[in-house]
Parts: sequence; structure tokens; C-alpha cells
Amino acid sequence: AAIVGPDAQRHHIQKFAMAYEQAVTDAQRKASASAQVAAVVRTETTAFQRDVKEELKHGRLTGIPGRGAVTATLEQVADKLEALTKEVEQAVVINKELLDSASQRLSELLAALDAGQYQVAEIKSKFDELRFTIIELNEGNPAGILETILPTLRVSLAQADGKSKRTRDRQNKAMATVEKRIGETVLTLANLARDKSFEATALPEFESITRTQAAMRYIEVYPINWATAVAIDIFPAVILILVLLLRPAMSSHPLDQMSVRQLREAALLLRELTAEGKAAPILHSVKEA
Repeated sequence: AAIVGPDAQRHHIQKFAMAYEQAVTDAQRKASASAQVAAVVRTETTAFQRDVKEELKHGRLTGIPGRGAVTATLEQVADKLEALTKEVEQAVVINKELLDSASQRLSELLAALDAGQYQVAEIKSKFDELRFTIIELNEGNPAGILETILPTLRVSLAQADGKSKRTRDRQNKAMATVEKRIGETVLTLANLARDKSFEATALPEFESITRTQAAMRYIEVYPINWATAVAIDIFPAVILILVLLLRPAMSSHPLDQMSVRQLREAALLLRELTAEGKAAPILHSVKEA
């Protein structure tokens, strides 16, 4: 574990870092999609607001300028869409701030990992902060807002209130057009709400483990390191076995039977012969023996 542990623990952290990096990338894609949703909602809102103005001024749908059942229905839808637009646009702004925060936290995390100067507790704290930010991003997506508000767009159509039958017939005919327009708008926004790109990304919580735990968990990743570690661990035992096997042969050597005093006298004699230059032939003879 002493050899494999650091690499295995680093591998563990890098695996989570890759998952979180992908989550931030997904959040960036969702932010772009959110801006497109806001643009579509704004377009629909503007269209209904324009219809209200044209009906009031020119009677574009009924042929009768002024207020009535048709303008009342159009205004009701336009007001609801305006409220939806503001909420979606606010969500886009908040998500952008959260995304900037997530990107910054991710950069700090990756920088700490690249530098290799970190404590596991510190890294876990960074992972947790980033995870909470990404969760907020997932919860604040416009698709969820659309799903909540869409049912309220199906307003009750106002009753025709014209003074003459001809006027009321025109209003009813125009109301059918308005109802169709509302249905098309609801369908468009419903499709946006069901967009799979807004689905939350599964993000595992970072698990802090020791080097020993990491070594055991990722043993298949570092088989060579494990072989080296095992070899080092059993090396002393191998040496001990060799010593036990060779000891009988070593004890049969004449030198092994000499006393300490005899060894000391032999060493002194060898020193004297070396000083006189006579030791080389003797050593050569010993080597040959």
C-alpha cells in the first residue's frame, strides 16, 4: 500500500474530477439552451402583445376596433406570458452566475490537483462546494419553470359580448383563432419543457478514502505496482531463507572454526605482509583454493 497507495488515491480523485468536469460542461450546454428557451418565450409573448395592440387599434381579428371579449382573452394570455418570460429570463441570469461560480470552483480544483499540493479533506471540501453549485443549476433550469406555469396558460375564453349578433359571431370566430393560437404556443413551450437536454446530470458525491483503501479498490489498475510492492514485502523473508539454507555450507569453512584471537593474529600478519609486498602471492593462492 505504501507504493501503490499514493497513485491509487490520485486515480480515485482524478476519476471524480473527470465526472465533475463533465457536469460543468453539461451545465454550460444547458445554459445555452436556457437562453434559447428565454428567446422563444419572449417571441411568443411579443406576438400576443402585438395582437392585443392591433385588435384594439384596427380590429384585426374581429374587424371591430376597440375592447371586447377577444382583446380581454388576448391580454390575459399576454400577461401570463410576460410573467413567464420574466421568470425564465431571471432564471437564465441566475444560472449564468452559478455557472461562472461552478467554472471558477472547477478551475481551482483542477489547479490544486495538477500542483499535487493538497490534503484529501481540502479536496473533498472543494468537491462538495462544486457539487452543491451544480445541483442549484439543475434545479433552476427553465424547463422546470415551464412545466409549472404551462397549465395556467390554458385560460378560459371570454364570452362574446357584442351588442349585435353579427358582432358576437365575429367575436366567436376570432375566439376560435385565438384558442388555436394559444394551443400552438402551449405546445411549443411544452416541447421545450420536455427537452432531454435539461435532464439533471447524475453527480456522485465525492468519497474520501485513505491510500490503503484506494490501493485495495483499484488493484486492477496498478497490477505491476502491486507485484513490486509484494516483492519488496517478501524480500526479507527470501534473504532469511537463503541464509538458513547456506549456513551449513558456510559453517564448514575453516575460517568459521577459528577463534576471535586467531582471526585477530591472522589480520595482523596479513597487514605486515601487505606492507612488505608479500601478501599478493598468498591472496592469489587463497583465491585459487
